[in-house]
Amino acid sequence: MGGSIISALIQFNEGTLANPAEINQNFETLRQAVNANITENTNINSEISNINSNIETISEQVMPDLNFTKTDSLFITSGDKNSITLKAGTVIRLDVAEDDVRYLEVKEDTDYNIYNIMDTGAGSLTAGQDYYLYVVKKDIANDETSEIVKTVELKASLNSTYPDGYTASNSRKIGGFPTNCLGITSANAPQTDHALIGYNAGDIVPETVWCLSHRPIATPEGMSYDDRLDLWVDCYNTGGSDGDLTSSFGATRTCNITYQALAERLGKAKKRFPTVDEFQILADGANQKTAIYGSAQPSPDTTGGHLDTAGKAMVTPKGVWETNGLQWQFVRGVSGDGGSGFATTDGSGAKGQTYGTARIVSAGGFWADSSSCGSRALHAADALSIANAGRGGRAVSQPLRV
Repeated sequence: MGGSIISALIQFNEGTLANPAEINQNFETLRQAVNANITENTNINSEISNINSNIETISEQVMPDLNFTKTDSLFITSGDKNSITLKAGTVIRLDVAEDDVRYLEVKEDTDYNIYNIMDTGAGSLTAGQDYYLYVVKKDIANDETSEIVKTVELKASLNSTYPDGYTASNSRKIGGFPTNCLGITSANAPQTDHALIGYNAGDIVPETVWCLSHRPIATPEGMSYDDRLDLWVDCYNTGGSDGDLTSSFGATRTCNITYQALAERLGKAKKRFPTVDEFQILADGANQKTAIYGSAQPSPDTTGGHLDTAGKAMVTPKGVWETNGLQWQFVRGVSGDGGSGFATTDGSGAKGQTYGTARIVSAGGFWADSSSCGSRALHAADALSIANAGRGGRAVSQPLRV
């Protein structure tokens, strides 16, 4: 009806006699329009009610809840050394084809024995390796009707692309974890109440489990989440060849590199050095006042699984290895120490020189420092240009906010 004027009513406004037939006709038009609007509004209200009902159902199922409160968005956990749990309310979409969209819906917390979902049927997990979790296509044939029921299931795999027997089209990676690289017992634990006592090589350390909505901005392999810092921490000292930095068990330790060069390479991997106080927290609970067994540079010089001079595993309760007593690890920040004039303090100086003297701080202690090593051990006398075998890096990464 809008703001239009009914022609038969104009006469009332102008003070003249109205034609009853015209008025009756217009009132009938009005009555029919009102009745039609009532029916249409009823239909609209019904549609709105249906939409609201669907939204409520979706909001109960979709994870995470996106409130950014540390682990609230974690829909995959591990409360057991050989199993993972999908949290209630998890819904994962798998697009097999344009006309074939499937969902994994978890209505209550569901435990999966990791060996029962391995793509290769393996009865054990390899120590110090990264494993991945996938939602995959599953077709079930009805024996009586031969009808195909299209559904999904969960698979675990060493493959980082898709599980054995599947393709990128019929699988979706949803999470993963690195396994413990060395068994921890009451005899070799660095602390009497260490959280990893009883964890064997190949077991799942809870803090290392990641998923689509709870992971670092960096690639999640070889990392552990520290809820005290709200940071992901490399489980291993930085290793790998130039341009291929990694946190992995058995990698060649990265050393003989300057603070600036290593910081730049970590930045490209979306990682950084921890600050002094971050290092102090993440390294707590590991060996204190001891160096690596033999008090010498290890041979081969690889990451992970080492014992100290007291025969204790060099690991924190969250599965972070060799924070104390293997190498001095760069921590974030550079300070000035006076002086004047430009000097090359990194490489060839192709990216600039340093005016005066700059100092860096490193933490943890290295193999020759014995009882001076520990989570609060600091070295503050190194010039910015320092690069030797006893120094390297430990990286952290910010959580991904989705």
